[in-house]
Amino acid sequence: MDAIDRTIESVNKKGIFSSRGFSHGVSDLYTLKNAITLYARTAVKKLQDQGPEATVVTVFVQTHRYKKDYYNNSMTLRLPSPTAYLPDIIGPAMEGLQAIFIEGISYAKVGIYLSGIDGGDRYQRDFFNLGKEKKRKLSDTIYRMQKRYGKDVIICGGNLNNDNCRMRRTMLSGCYTTKWEDLPSVE
Repeated sequence: MDAIDRTIESVNKKGIFSSRGFSHGVSDLYTLKNAITLYARTAVKKLQDQGPEATVVTVFVQTHRYKKDYYNNSMTLRLPSPTAYLPDIIGPAMEGLQAIFIEGISYAKVGIYLSGIDGGDRYQRDFFNLGKEKKRKLSDTIYRMQKRYGKDVIICGGNLNNDNCRMRRTMLSGCYTTKWEDLPSVE
């Protein structure tokens, strides 16, 4: 019996989604912008790990679902050229957030969705955007620094370590199967 070669091709995702709910309602635009910046960073990291680039950014906000005055909205913006460069994605995301934000509403969740993901070889490049290689080198350098010194060693200007945007990890179980320091010791 002959062995059958099976080739598994990696299938790229159609979109990358990053969002979290807030522990309490957030009504100021500054905190929402910080959250979008943090979630965009997470989504772009996933995008860079996968390899291709995104052409569409969608930003959404929503209030608590079971409140009387429930509100949710989103805005989708097409990027001028495919990119996996964080500042190129944050700009349109902030523009979209500004457009759907309503003053005085207490938001429970905000997020970002990157779509139109492709290898980038089907799109005509912008003649005036010649700095793509420099952006890629800068992104790689920042990624290596974050890997070596911690993910908050270099951050985008809008992301100023806002604890409202981070996951609560107070009730986190130990990582007994992956971290030696979390193994219980028997005396």
